[in-house]
Amino acid sequence: MLIGLGYAMFGAIVWPVVAYLVPKSQLGSGMGILTCIQNTGLALAPLAVTSIKSSYESNQAVIVFFLVVALLGFCCTLWMKRLDSRREVSLDSSDQTAIINCLHKEQYIRLSANHSYEKHSDDDLA
Repeated sequence: MLIGLGYAMFGAIVWPVVAYLVPKSQLGSGMGILTCIQNTGLALAPLAVTSIKSSYESNQAVIVFFLVVALLGFCCTLWMKRLDSRREVSLDSSDQTAIINCLHKEQYIRLSANHSYEKHSDDDLA
């Protein structure tokens, strides 16, 4: 039950964050990469659990495996929190407009640095 609850929380948190962090022009690729990573984990975890269970013939080894995976997830969360604290506006901020404006500004700077963004007026597109 706890694993299902954790998975539900993961889905409720991670998928919307991708839409915040990935530029609109790359959103499909970002979602696809996240789906690929998630499906890889869903495919490999049962194989790992089965292998551990057959090797040690104990549920304790499987529990240790899940604890290690949870610890790695927690460490990744702390790392992401540290990266987020270096931003001008944190993703934890309650001001969603400030978050979106800051992310758009960062994406504009990143794209401008790569010289892959050209600003067009409406007259140029007509």
